[in-house]
Amino acid sequence: MSKQEDVEVHLMSASLSLPSGFEFLLVPYRYLPVGGNSKSILNMPWTIATIARYCRRHNVDIIHTHHRFPELAAVVASWLCGVRTVTTVHSLLTNWRIVSYRSQHIISVSDVVRRRIIEHYGREEHRVVRLYNPISPMPRELPGDVLRLKNEFGIPIQHRILLYVGRFDDAKGGPFLAEAFRSNVFEREELTLLMIGDPSRKTVGSEVLENGNLLIIAPPQEDVHRFYYSADVVILPSIVDAFPYVMLEAGLACRPFIGSNVDGIAEFIKHGENGLLFPPRSTSEMALFVKQILDDQRASAAMAHMLHANVKGMAGPYEYARQIVTIYHSHVNDANSTV
Repeated sequence: MSKQEDVEVHLMSASLSLPSGFEFLLVPYRYLPVGGNSKSILNMPWTIATIARYCRRHNVDIIHTHHRFPELAAVVASWLCGVRTVTTVHSLLTNWRIVSYRSQHIISVSDVVRRRIIEHYGREEHRVVRLYNPISPMPRELPGDVLRLKNEFGIPIQHRILLYVGRFDDAKGGPFLAEAFRSNVFEREELTLLMIGDPSRKTVGSEVLENGNLLIIAPPQEDVHRFYYSADVVILPSIVDAFPYVMLEAGLACRPFIGSNVDGIAEFIKHGENGLLFPPRSTSEMALFVKQILDDQRASAAMAHMLHANVKGMAGPYEYARQIVTIYHSHVNDANSTV
């Protein structure tokens, strides 16, 4: 977003400090930490009143929300203060049909999410647009990064690394992948499954299997780019996934990607071109494609480079912000709008 954009951004959040990810805002902005449990239904009247009062006081034209609870509060508040509403939908959901996605303009993070909003929630097609989330550049790989990471986590030098990044829940397939690895479904030695993102863990846990393979489960990491650069293959066995950043980050790092043939993964990954897709929870095909990636470095490198090119062609934060501003201007006539 350039400094010339005629908008002013007001950020309202339950967090008492400015959340990360707003460094690309090169326009005037204010941050309002409202505090409290903003997702409690008991707080809904207070939340609605706070939003409506703030919008009237600061002549706000548009409220843009990113989750359904604040969206509902914003929609009701808009009836009181006359502002327009925009919401971005990041997930594939099915509940709360009556009260969900009532904003005047709806942004979906993938085509599959857009279809869900239109077909399941019954929203008009012209109100829903697909706009992929922005992708920021990844820090460069430094000489010796792989060796340093292997030494840090006790991974033998000769081991190939399978990388999983994400929540440890059934939707993302983390527990399924860990159990498949423990059962030796990949049928090869000198292999490490490195799983990053288990919030229940405070420290790194390692498990040496009977065949000498290594399973490492770690809490979320700030410098996650190091793990992508150290991976021989990135794997995501999701059951439901709107449009995973892990897939895009694998592309930024130019690493081979294998994922379940579902939702936003299947929307972006073309099997055999920029990655490989296996049926959800199919251990046999997942293992087959891991073997294919590890054994055929030429083909896996070609797919990784294609995925890298696809991701590099996506909008960065500044271009994404300009697209958002275009949507805002479609809702207001005043050239000097306040958002």
